[in-house]
Amino acid sequence: MSTWDAAGASDTSPRGDPAGFIKILDGHTLAIPDRRGNQRIDTFHNLMTCDQISLAAVVPGRQEVLHVHGTAWVTDEPAILSSMALKGKPPHLALCVRVLGAELVASEAIRAARPWQPSSHVNRAEVPDLVKLAAQHLARNQDRGVKAAVLRSLARVIGPLSRRCGA
Repeated sequence: MSTWDAAGASDTSPRGDPAGFIKILDGHTLAIPDRRGNQRIDTFHNLMTCDQISLAAVVPGRQEVLHVHGTAWVTDEPAILSSMALKGKPPHLALCVRVLGAELVASEAIRAARPWQPSSHVNRAEVPDLVKLAAQHLARNQDRGVKAAVLRSLARVIGPLSRRCGA
């Protein structure tokens, strides 16, 4: 999701929930829940001065990305929020989008990655432990100074813990 402030500076923020989280309100309007825990309000701040919005969505099973653009506003209308409840909890706000245009755009990255084909999925046991890799990288840092020394010390502690902690 991308929005712009009055000066034209942009912000792009991811949104997501289980499949189907974007609610179609009518033939031209979408609603996107904003759940508690999203501690960033850049999108809402931008919409106060510029109501333009652009969305890019991955569509399960497709090799295209759905691009949508339009105008947006924030709502706390109970009827809309209750219709987007997750585990019995409605979002605290929703972003409504008046769709001015939409198109499916071919994505070479999705085609090449084949995310919808189980044969292309990596066995989780074979995925490198990213915390351990980051710890090894930090431990090899040759920089001098207190900050570098603290990072190297931290790396020696978290490296061995990463798999045990479920990272």
